[in-house]
Amino acid sequence: MNWTLADAVNNARFMMELLAACVVFLLPLKKRRRFLLRLIPGLVICTLPALLYIPSTGALLIVTKYLPLLVLAAALVFFCCDVSFYDAVYCVLCAYATQHFAYSLLVACAYNTDYYASTWYANWLSPVYFLCYGGTYVLFYFLFARGLPEGGRYGSDARQSMLSVVLVLPFALFFSLVAKMWFYEEGGRVFLVCQFYAMLCCFFVLWVQTSQRKRTRLQAELEVQRQLRAKQQEQYELSRENIALINRKCHDLKHQVAALRTVRGEEAREASLREIERSVMIYDAIVKTGNEVLDTVLTEKSLLCEREHITMTCVADGSKLDFMDAVDLYTIFGNALDNAIESVTAIPDPERRVIAVTVYTRSSLLLIQLENYYEQPLTFADGLPVTTKGQNGFHGFGMKSIQYTAEKYGGIMTVHAEDHLFILRVSIPMSGQ
Repeated sequence: MNWTLADAVNNARFMMELLAACVVFLLPLKKRRRFLLRLIPGLVICTLPALLYIPSTGALLIVTKYLPLLVLAAALVFFCCDVSFYDAVYCVLCAYATQHFAYSLLVACAYNTDYYASTWYANWLSPVYFLCYGGTYVLFYFLFARGLPEGGRYGSDARQSMLSVVLVLPFALFFSLVAKMWFYEEGGRVFLVCQFYAMLCCFFVLWVQTSQRKRTRLQAELEVQRQLRAKQQEQYELSRENIALINRKCHDLKHQVAALRTVRGEEAREASLREIERSVMIYDAIVKTGNEVLDTVLTEKSLLCEREHITMTCVADGSKLDFMDAVDLYTIFGNALDNAIESVTAIPDPERRVIAVTVYTRSSLLLIQLENYYEQPLTFADGLPVTTKGQNGFHGFGMKSIQYTAEKYGGIMTVHAEDHLFILRVSIPMSGQ
């Protein structure tokens, strides 16, 4: 058999269409450094095997052609985007569902014209071909691709990736191949029904994935909002109780001050002064930074520090945080302060039981910094401390939540530990705010 260039290009059509769909779904993902220098050569390298390889026919197509090309496309996504390999597999499966939808649409449109021999079907510049594939890819980008990831990642695990494989591949590969082998040669409407069924399955899988992710995010946001509202209610109750306490204490202050004049012993006078000071210091725990959410978190944590005999200092301009979502603020400061408090609590030296919180801007950069001492040695993995709760309280989940939230706003989180001083810094660009 003579293998011409036209045959090679036609054989590679599936891979080219799949890679184009992959580009649609990887656009919203977090890119690796030098993304274009990775993507352009990667597209060429992934296309070459499809150009050079003469596939088998019939059912062997699934094993000898489609599955290897899908794996190759997943490797390309992983190479170009800063995602897990499970995310890369998930991206390729979504891309394949999009490509197969466009393919089935084109086949349905060309069915009565004998689509294998039709000139306009084979011509990539044909208006019908362009409308079927170009229209599908643009539509699916706005319907699905840009809404599936959050913070540039899908967050898929092995179970979700395998579930996507089970949902997509049987319908898109097996049933399509069966329809082509059995029903097309016989003619009739069953073949068209199979194409419309494949389109429906591909669309339904993507729609379910998008809806499920939106629902999961909404539930998580509602849960954090519920917790935030509860914390705000607690802050109100604390403030009300503290004000009432201070009012009572202030009522007694004039009597206590008058009594001081009659106290002659130095120790007794010092004890009375400490009692007065302790009575009014609780008012200092009510933090006012200019941001209601930050005030809520800092007040809650400062009262906890007061009970644990921890000194917490705060220099923060809360108005600089107004562009951030309340849930994200609570995630960053809540997790960071919880870790810091638990670490400092294990320090016996009262002079080192200190936490410093700073929020400021430098040029167009928002900087959030928390500093605290720690006792036990720390070990790091992927730039994050991995010590357990029983040691220092630096929890991987909390740190990853802070890192993920910073990346959501195009920022970064860095940690530095040296000479028993732990520094967590979140840097977020404000140029787009």
